[in-house]
Amino acid sequence: MEARQTTGPDIDILKAFEELPEGTRAELIDGVIVDMGSPSGEHQDIAGGIFAQLFVFLRGKACKARYEFDVQLDESNPRCVFRPDIVIVCDPSKLRENRVVGAPDLIIEVVSPSSRGRDSIMKLNRYRDAGVREYWIVDPQMQAVQQLILENSRYYATAYGPDARVPVSVLAECEVDLTLVFPEAE
Repeated sequence: MEARQTTGPDIDILKAFEELPEGTRAELIDGVIVDMGSPSGEHQDIAGGIFAQLFVFLRGKACKARYEFDVQLDESNPRCVFRPDIVIVCDPSKLRENRVVGAPDLIIEVVSPSSRGRDSIMKLNRYRDAGVREYWIVDPQMQAVQQLILENSRYYATAYGPDARVPVSVLAECEVDLTLVFPEAE
């Protein structure tokens, strides 16, 4: 993972980030452009399996699912733009052409060895502070999902194994079947 410090006013930092070549997987973290590299096939399969279930459930509903979509948690802070694997947004005023501005209702991150600490500590704290109501940390090695639900400015965690059905707290009557995500568990 490569980090590149940008200089100048905040708007220049955001502009430099936005002008990265199309298809570049990067995040802007505290004014530093961080190259995320390409996800592994396993990472894509897991994120895709979760996204497909959410996308089908949300068809025709007000909430929208986005895959690898930029998230700027705070419109007044152009120095941080994250790119989670999956976001669910139920407030259409937060959706822009190329990003979510404000806290999504649900963020899902599939961790890799290089992102584990960032996803489990730094992003967890930023998502909590921004008011992201639900956050999932998906661990391919453990074939597990840690679901964090925001209550009274704190996340409360529940762990799910590879054969579980995870209820999506922000979407009534929606569950993600992990046997379709981690097929070896069948």
